[in-house]
Amino acid sequence: MLWKNGGNKFPCISKWLSEHKVLFSIITLSLLALMICIRMLPWIPFWGGTHVDGFLTLALVLFVISTFRQITVASKMFVFFGKHSMNIYLIHAFICWYWCPKWLYSNYWMSNGINFIALLTICLLLSMLLEFIKNKIGLYRIQGKLVETIEKL
Repeated sequence: MLWKNGGNKFPCISKWLSEHKVLFSIITLSLLALMICIRMLPWIPFWGGTHVDGFLTLALVLFVISTFRQITVASKMFVFFGKHSMNIYLIHAFICWYWCPKWLYSNYWMSNGINFIALLTICLLLSMLLEFIKNKIGLYRIQGKLVETIEKL
């Protein structure tokens, strides 16, 4: 947000980043690797573990922006998952914390990463169904009218 709001104040940096895309990707990958290492093995006292998560998130976002923005398919995939991210989070929280199916964690073949793919697929399909229902009942239209009414007050 800060870069988008103040990006025009730093035209030389914006120009450099657009001209050196590969170098920017390498720098952000190095920063991401450094943040992962600091989180796992705290070199600086009291600056490791969850204390670094904000910086780790920033490094991850910079890496995704610098690298995957250039790849159209990956960019579209991130947009699609971003659209469904809140629904996926809420549905996965319901499934994992309240419903908690035993088959998702009890089988050997599920503990090898298949459970992540299975849970993501289930949550994504339910999110797509939820969005379909929201569109059919006109929830976003009602929401837009409500926002317009509030803005007029």
